[in-house]
Amino acid sequence: MQKLIKLLFTSILVVVLSSCQTLSVNDFVYMGHPKGLDDYSLYYDTDRNLFLLLDNNGCFYKSSDYSGTCLAFDHQSAESFRKNVLNKMIDINNKAFEPKNKAELLSLLKKMKMPSIEKPINVDFKVKRIKQININNKKEYHLVTGEYDLKAKIILIKETDGNTAKDFKIFFALTLPDAVVKQKTSTRPFIIEPSYLFERMQVSAVEKAESSQNTYYHQVEEISTSIIDYLEHLGA
Repeated sequence: MQKLIKLLFTSILVVVLSSCQTLSVNDFVYMGHPKGLDDYSLYYDTDRNLFLLLDNNGCFYKSSDYSGTCLAFDHQSAESFRKNVLNKMIDINNKAFEPKNKAELLSLLKKMKMPSIEKPINVDFKVKRIKQININNKKEYHLVTGEYDLKAKIILIKETDGNTAKDFKIFFALTLPDAVVKQKTSTRPFIIEPSYLFERMQVSAVEKAESSQNTYYHQVEEISTSIIDYLEHLGA
């Protein structure tokens, strides 16, 4: 019976892994995250040439109550995302803070009792997703086959002075509703900074980040070697 169960588990695992491509964190270049939005980070996978948006609490990970949405973009997809999604968000944000539009929005917000309001943004875009699989008590990132419709929305949050709206902030969120249904996992949306991603989701930014990362690793290695040598000098 135990052999049967082991064989069945192995077969299921093979099916799962065959539908995914393992991503090695050793190939990741850290691209950073926007100030004040540290729940996710941008990486670049140098092996598969992918930009990765990874939620720090996990990617569709079933054992986490706060698991997030993780996305992958090849070069062509990243450029399309920049031009057709991020550009649109940046344009909306810029228009909202033009003096005339900002004054009108503030006037409307003063009449609204709710602290925030959100509205879907029409984007026609598909994206690959990433999930985590726990193998031998180790979390691995896997690129899932297929593409999912990306949904976007704008979130307007008013800042008040007492009960009066004095200003507002704008956030943009990304979700993959179909993936959540298929995964049957409650996940958080990405709250993104469009300008930040627009600047960094391009090859020139990767080259700069990779150079900085290599310099950092080299410095750490040098310092570690010096400390170890000195400890040996002390008889350790």
